Amino acid sequence: MTTNSGLEAALALAEAAWRRASEGLAQARTNWAEANDAWEKLISDRRAPGTDRRKSRKPLPQGFPDRRKSGNDRRIPEADIDALSRLVTERHNAYLKRGKAEADLASAGIALDAAAERREKAAAALR
Repeated sequence: MTTNSGLEAALALAEAAWRRASEGLAQARTNWAEANDAWEKLISDRRAPGTDRRKSRKPLPQGFPDRRKSGNDRRIPEADIDALSRLVTERHNAYLKRGKAEADLASAGIALDAAAERREKAAAALR
């Protein structure tokens, strides 16, 4: 690697690796922004007035069903439990995607720094 052509080849390889790392960082930033947007949408939907019980305009029921009668079921309907389960799953998946995007962004930044360092060493050796 003491010849000039070998050093130029090493510099070209280092620059190509730096470009790939730079593109990877840009893609990671895009994925991170999308994951954050999805997370913010879920959080803002959670706080929407339609889903907030405190903002309900319905009058309160005047009485509670009698537990002694066999036709009265005071349990939570299964559809409500399924809807809540789906909501919790969506939030959990969005949180995991956001965490993965942050980790990918950090690793892309590290890869870019390493590629830049190799590129600088190759350029210094060529000089």
